[in-house]
Order: sequence, then C-alpha cells, then structure tokens
Amino acid sequence: MTEPAPAATRPRRLLLLANPRARNGEDAADFVAPLAEQGLEVVFAEPDGIEALLETIRTTGRTVDRIAIAGGDGSIAAALPALLEVQKPLAVLPLGTANDLARNLRLPTGQEDQLRLVAGGRVCRIDIASANGRPVLNAVSIGLGAAVAAKHQGLAKRLLGVLNYPRVLYAAWRRIHPFTVHITCDGATHRGRFIHVAVVNGRFHGGGLEPRPEGTITDGLLDLYALRDGPVFRLMQIMASLKIEGAETDRAFRLQGRHISIATSRPRRANIDGELVGQTPLDIEIMPEALPVVVPDEAASDDV
Repeated sequence: MTEPAPAATRPRRLLLLANPRARNGEDAADFVAPLAEQGLEVVFAEPDGIEALLETIRTTGRTVDRIAIAGGDGSIAAALPALLEVQKPLAVLPLGTANDLARNLRLPTGQEDQLRLVAGGRVCRIDIASANGRPVLNAVSIGLGAAVAAKHQGLAKRLLGVLNYPRVLYAAWRRIHPFTVHITCDGATHRGRFIHVAVVNGRFHGGGLEPRPEGTITDGLLDLYALRDGPVFRLMQIMASLKIEGAETDRAFRLQGRHISIATSRPRRANIDGELVGQTPLDIEIMPEALPVVVPDEAASDDV
C-alpha cells in the first residue's frame, strides 16, 4: 500500500456532495456547519442526477483539496468515473443502506467522529476494480445477486435498509435456477453450475458479507465466490461460512486473482455495486491503488 500522507497535511477547501435520494441523504446539509467549524471552506452541492454529479466533480472538484460524499455506496460508485479523473482525496460520510466502503475503510461509526475525520484523517490509496471498462467499488455479481438487486429497491429499501435483504434474498432464491458459468482467473479456466457468482474488491460487500475476512481493499486482489443450488437453509449456512477464511464446501466455490472473466451460455444481467448496469460476458480486473481516500490514522498505518 502507498504510504499515507503526513498527518500535518490538512485540507482547506472541501466539496461536500449530497444525494438526497440516499436513505438518510436529507441529513447532509446539517454537515456544513460542523465541517466549517473545523476550519474548512465548504462548497455544498446536491447534484440532480448522475451526469450533474460527474460534472460537479470534474469542475468544482478540481478547485478543492478534498471531496466528501454524504450518501451510500451507490452514490460513491456513481461518482467513480469523475473521482478517478480528478484524483482528489475522497472522504466518506456514510448515509446509505449497506455502507460497505465505510466498513472496508474502517471508518468510525459515530457521526461526530466521521465529521472530524473529513478534515483530520490521513490519505491512503485503495484498489478499484473494472468490469468491462466500468469502475467497480465493491462487487460484481450475476444470478442471485442480480435478482436481489432487482428486488431491493423503492420504499422497502429506504425504510428497512439492510433488514430488507433477507426478505428479498428469499424471494429471489425461489425464482433462481442453476446456470453454467465459464470462469477464467489469471489464465486458469473453470466451469460449473451455480445460482450466484460474485467478484469482490475488499473485505465487505452486500451489507456486510465477508467472502475473505483477511482481505483488504488495498491488497491488489479480487475474490470470486460462487454458490451451487440447495435448500434455502443451506444457502444461509453458506453465507455464514463466508466469514471463515478459505472455507469451501460442496455448495461454495472460491477463486482469487487479479484478472477474472465470466461467461454464460446466454447473456445474464450483472449487478455492479447494487445497480443492474451490465451483463455477461464480464471482464473484471483490479486497478491497484487507483483512488486516494481519507481514513483514520489507525487504518492508514496498516492495510485497510
């Protein structure tokens, strides 16, 4: 991992971006005053849509020292193309449903601590993945993951947050059927029939699932896990077993590498960071140390 910036390097001007459609996005305006109390000149913006978000980052973002996004993983994933261009340190104020990036960065859970971190945290560089040329923050999945993304929307998502996942997971599992997948990982080929295939960057995805608990978002590796069919109670057991490093059963298949390709006999929808925005075949690769982010001192001193 790249060495963190010196602790004495503090930002003066901050672009604070809010997504009013995030689960708690309406709270973002309340952050302006406490951030200003830390000596920051805060430029607050609520872009209307993805194109406006990207344009704000590409213009105003170039004039500031740091960019803070108050929202969820979806807001950050949408901003990635412009964030990668301007290369200003990203500070995360997690207001979304899953907040897996916040987990991967080991951010504090208290809001006051999160706000202090925006100005006082160190900067390190994290990995970003790429799927068919599209930047990926946390994960790409097909099968069950895509079916869950299609159902985890609307009012239930806003009201229940991660508590909505078990309901939509069961509903999606009832409709899913095994399909044949051809996988190439760093040149080695594999074939199997699965109901779910996911490629993950970092330790957490899907609201706290851990396909490789020893993994980090700075290790330069992707983790693939695939689930075979079975009764729903076995599915829940397999999900729980993901917390066990290297666990593999007759229901779960794992790979790890830097470049992973996934092909299916017919195109299947892909869930990229919670959005159905792609399809197979998928060509996924890691982009090491691609994005500067703000992290706590204890995270910057080790791999996050």
